Amino acid sequence: MSGFADSFLLFAAAVSACVHGTKVFLFSTHLRRISGAFHHGKAGNQPVIIADATQWGGGMRIGESLCTFVQQYGDRLLRENTVVLIASDGLDTGDPGRLQQAMEIIAARTDLLIWLNPLLDIAGYEPSAIGMKTALPYIGLFTSENQPVSYRKLAERVRLWR
Repeated sequence: MSGFADSFLLFAAAVSACVHGTKVFLFSTHLRRISGAFHHGKAGNQPVIIADATQWGGGMRIGESLCTFVQQYGDRLLRENTVVLIASDGLDTGDPGRLQQAMEIIAARTDLLIWLNPLLDIAGYEPSAIGMKTALPYIGLFTSENQPVSYRKLAERVRLWR
């Protein structure tokens, strides 16, 4: 996930710079809001994420992280005209019931729930992990975009969706 996460965070930084109201969160074993943590530096340089790397490792707790997101930010951020984009391979080590609960709420309150999964680029991949199976019914767009050109296409698809 690290190579995919790096390119996704660059995409998130670009969206944050261009789209007012964009909020960015990271999760691994817990949720962390990083909106405003992008340091853009000199013109033409790639943004740097100012974040504590000690939270990485130890498996993903997607359901718990998304439940925390819903509890702490849902009332303010989840509404019509909101697009939620999750970038994850869906390999969740937590309780699938928590993931289902959070996905139901997010999908019901927003216009579009996008899930970017880098494993979709692997020939023969099937989303058979319990986390992915749990999340799939709530996902409006399930894709693997992970390069600058494909991110541009994704942004265009979202623009047309709205």
